[in-house]
Amino acid sequence: MASGLPPVRLHDLRHGAATLALAAGADLRVVQGLLGHASIVLTADTYTSVLPQR
Repeated sequence: MASGLPPVRLHDLRHGAATLALAAGADLRVVQGLLGHASIVLTADTYTSVLPQR
């Protein structure tokens, strides 16, 4: 690439946005809806590591 930056896939940006939203305190159901996941279990399983510990 001319910029010298590594290529970034759209999926990487989507994952990054969801991670940042959850880290900032967004509700898991809101992120589920943004991502279009049919099941909150998929969202929770994918992003559990960024959720605040309770």
